[in-house]
Amino acid sequence: MQTPTSHLATALSNAALDTKIDPDIIEQLQHFEDHSALYYSAQRHGLRSLIYRAIDGFDLTPFIPDKYNKKFKRTYYRTLSKNLRGLKALEGLRQNLSPQIPLLVLKGPALIHSIYHNPALRPMTDIDLLVADPEHLSALNTCMYTLGYASPTQYPDIYCKDGVVFDIHTDPFHSDRILQRRLAVPINLADLWQDAIPFPDLSNLYMLNLSDQILTLSVHALKHGYERKIWLIDILHCVKLACQNGSWHHVEKRSEQYNTTRILALTLHAIQNLLNAKLPYPAHNLQKSFPIGAIRRKILCTSPQPGRFQILEPLVMSEQFPKRIDRLKYLIAFAFPTPKAMQQISGLSGRFRWLSYPYRIIQLIGLGTLQVFKLIYRLMGTRSQ
Repeated sequence: MQTPTSHLATALSNAALDTKIDPDIIEQLQHFEDHSALYYSAQRHGLRSLIYRAIDGFDLTPFIPDKYNKKFKRTYYRTLSKNLRGLKALEGLRQNLSPQIPLLVLKGPALIHSIYHNPALRPMTDIDLLVADPEHLSALNTCMYTLGYASPTQYPDIYCKDGVVFDIHTDPFHSDRILQRRLAVPINLADLWQDAIPFPDLSNLYMLNLSDQILTLSVHALKHGYERKIWLIDILHCVKLACQNGSWHHVEKRSEQYNTTRILALTLHAIQNLLNAKLPYPAHNLQKSFPIGAIRRKILCTSPQPGRFQILEPLVMSEQFPKRIDRLKYLIAFAFPTPKAMQQISGLSGRFRWLSYPYRIIQLIGLGTLQVFKLIYRLMGTRSQ
C-alpha cells in the first residue's frame, strides 16, 4: 500500500511516539539510499520533527547523511520555536480575554498536551479555537485587535500576528460553510462542552475529551481526504490511548450517538492502509465490522491528492443520509457552499461576487475531470504492479 519511502517515514514517526523501534526498520534504514525522497515525503506529511526524534533517540544518525540529518534537526527546533511562540500567544489571549468567555482548544495544542508531550513534535499551521456562543465573537474580535492581531479581508475569523495564526470556530467542522454537514454529522456542541476537560495551566480554557477528540479528528481528516499523514498519526495514538485506558467503549458509544461510526471505521481503514499500522484491540474489531469495499479502498490507497477538491468527503458524507433526496442535497451543498464560502473560494467580492458561481462551476468541472483521470491512471498503475 505504501512505497518504501513512505513506509519508512511513517514507521520512524510512529516509533518516535511509541519509544521503541522494530529492528526491521533499522535494517531498512541501513540500506536506504533516497534520503531526499524521505525528507520531502516527511515535509509534505508533517513528519520531519517526529523522524528527527527517532533518528536522535534511537542513535540512527550514522544511517542518515549529514546534510539531511541537519535538515531534520533544523526543522525540529524551528517547530519547537514556532509552537512555543503560539502557546505563549494562546496564554496571552486567555489572560486578556474576559473570564466569562470560555474557549475550547482544538487539534494541535490539545494534541501536544495529550499525545506528543513535546511541542517540537507536532507542527501547527494555526491554533484552532471553538467559542461556546456565537455572541462571544464580538468580544473576542475586540480582544484580538487590542492585542495587535489583524484579519485577512476574506477570512474575518482568522487572526494573524508575528507568525501566529488563530482560527476561530463556532462549529468544529465548518458547518457554517456547508450547512448540510450539520445533518450529516449531528454532533451536539453542548455535549462537547459538557464533557470537555480543562486545558493544563490555563483557566477557562478547555480541550475535548479523548472520545470526542478521536471523532472530530476523524471527521476533519476525512474532510481533507486524509491528505496529510500527521493527521492519521494523531488519531492512531489517540486510539491507542483509548484502548490502553479502557475508554474505547465510550468512543464507540459516542460514534453511534453522533452517527460517525462509518466515518470512524473508514479512518481506521485509512490508518491501516496509509500508515501500514496495526490497530489495537478492540479498535481492530470495529474496523473489521465495517468493510469499505473495493472502490473506496482503491480511492483511499491511490491517494488522489485532494487539496482544493477531493472525492472521499462528498462520497462518504452523502451516504450518512438514508434518503436519496437528502444525499443529493448534500452534494449540491458541497458543490455550492454558503455565499461567504463561495467568495473565499473564488476570491471575488463586492459587485463581482456573483461571478463566484460560474467560477465554481468551471473549477468543479476542471478539477473533477483532472481527479478522475488521475484516479484512473493510478488505478491502472496499481493493477499493473
